[in-house]
Amino acid sequence: RSRAELFELAEPAIPYLISGLSGSHGDDVTRLRCVEVLSDIGTPALPGLFRAYEDAGNDKARLNLLRAVAAMGENAKGRSVEFLAGVAADDGEDFRLRLTAVEGLGATRDKRAVAPLLDALRDDDLSVRKFAAAALSDFRTRASIGGLIEAMARAEQGRARNAREAEIVANCRRSLKRATGRNFNSLREWQAWWQNR
Repeated sequence: RSRAELFELAEPAIPYLISGLSGSHGDDVTRLRCVEVLSDIGTPALPGLFRAYEDAGNDKARLNLLRAVAAMGENAKGRSVEFLAGVAADDGEDFRLRLTAVEGLGATRDKRAVAPLLDALRDDDLSVRKFAAAALSDFRTRASIGGLIEAMARAEQGRARNAREAEIVANCRRSLKRATGRNFNSLREWQAWWQNR
């Protein structure tokens, strides 16, 4: 009931909801509800979330604020892409922040998210690359499909050094299947199909 009441208040509730994410009070359930309501409110909450993120004193608060931005997905109407791209590209950030930003970029379904997601496919952190491959599944652009095939090739080469590279290969394959409607299993099949297009 309180979630519905906060949503009804919408804009006047935004500072209180943001405070619930950036402060140390409340528990994980309370923070989750704040994320949900802020994501439902959408674009009016973004400026306050961006400011609070920049002002946050620790990564836990920043992660909670970032989750609210990322959870908006298409509700943000593309206004979160630049912010999320900046967080995803900042290799000084905690990898959990970059993961959340990558997920948020994918959820926007905004074509401007493709370039930062392709950059994330080259991140030093394997988990960020894996999430970037998954996040590209809803994009059907030449750049995203070509980037996924290239990332699959790099991950195949890296499997000898790190078995977890197979997770990236699997996510690339799933995203390519979803984006193209094709059902190839091997990198060689994907490359041959792509060269003939």
